[in-house]
Amino acid sequence: MSSRQDFTAWTETDASARITVAAESLVVAALADEETAYVTKDFGADYFAADFEVTIPFKASTGTTATDLVYIWAMANQVSQSMATAITAGTQKLLAVSFLANSTTQGGLTLREGDGTNVDTQAGTTTILTVGTQYYLRICRDESVTTFGTLYCYIYSNAAMTDLVEVISLVLDIKTDFRYMYAFSDGGLLTGAQLFSGTVGAMTLDQHPYTLEGMVGQLRTLLDEVTASYFTDPQLKLYINHAIRDIASITGCIRHIDTATVTNATRTVAFTGYKCHAVEYTPLSGSPYYLIKISPVQVSHVNANGVEPQFWYEFGSNIGIEPLPTATYASSLKLYIEDFASADMSVDTEIPQILPAFQPLIIPKALQQAFIQDNKMAAAQQMFSIYRNEMLYTMQDQLQNIPDGTLDLRFMYGV
Repeated sequence: MSSRQDFTAWTETDASARITVAAESLVVAALADEETAYVTKDFGADYFAADFEVTIPFKASTGTTATDLVYIWAMANQVSQSMATAITAGTQKLLAVSFLANSTTQGGLTLREGDGTNVDTQAGTTTILTVGTQYYLRICRDESVTTFGTLYCYIYSNAAMTDLVEVISLVLDIKTDFRYMYAFSDGGLLTGAQLFSGTVGAMTLDQHPYTLEGMVGQLRTLLDEVTASYFTDPQLKLYINHAIRDIASITGCIRHIDTATVTNATRTVAFTGYKCHAVEYTPLSGSPYYLIKISPVQVSHVNANGVEPQFWYEFGSNIGIEPLPTATYASSLKLYIEDFASADMSVDTEIPQILPAFQPLIIPKALQQAFIQDNKMAAAQQMFSIYRNEMLYTMQDQLQNIPDGTLDLRFMYGV
């Protein structure tokens, strides 16, 4: 399972006291670019010797000044200097993700690699990131892609990591096993005037990113079949995709919010997805509220107070509204949708769309199906028990309980 990091156990170098360190967040306030400030952890020599995956929420605050540069994340084998100094020197082997503000309201991310002689730079994001908006980064090194591996940064706009903004990648020049990780570092532009404020949120770390190719490799290791013999790659990929669909349908961990319009004299509103979990209505005046869920047989048999929507029911790929709308209210509904993955994984470097915390469940579920194919029913039952027990625990720990409208509650979705 992924390891959630406690930043209070990390080492802070911050003479100007610009970083406030909490267990699951770093809050940076008014860091001038000539100041040195960074937070690191020593994982032990050559700890990062294989593929890894790191997830980090990140936000540059609204006070950011144009041309500010900071490092959101990095790896290195020395920590005697900030990442800004290490990048400038160019003699240290490192990987880094930097943020550069190109105005007071916008900025972008860049991937960098130091191979010991120079620093290679990826062009970075083509989609402009908005200052003041929280983004969720998934940073992966996949050593099976190209000669020395490839560094990927997936940028999402929601905590569930289902709304992908952009993917940037950097082909690596050298194979390096790292010891230290940076959770934040100054940028060191040394203009003497620029300030940065922002937050780095709860970080999770996994040694094995769940790419399609990586999961096939994990399955082959556990099945003790390094090369295809009894189990073909297409069979294992089928089991992996089946596991993803099963996890998504049972847990509802792939979620999105759709806006919809209430139409005059039309009771039904269509939605796209597996299941509608909740419906929120924004009246012409007053605060939004959740509609109360009913069954279709209750239509015209519930006490409606007024003419605006108060109840809803699900029917196929539609929801129904009670009472029957007497006016058109544009974009007045928020539909909280549970969904399947948009398509089966087919490219080796793809990563599942399900919530990262649920990705480790793919392996025991796929193993169960492989053991059934091999007529090993006892092993299959054991894998199924592990799968369901871990699923129940992860659901309780990770998923938000969305009100179904029986209580008039507000909640924050996807944060």
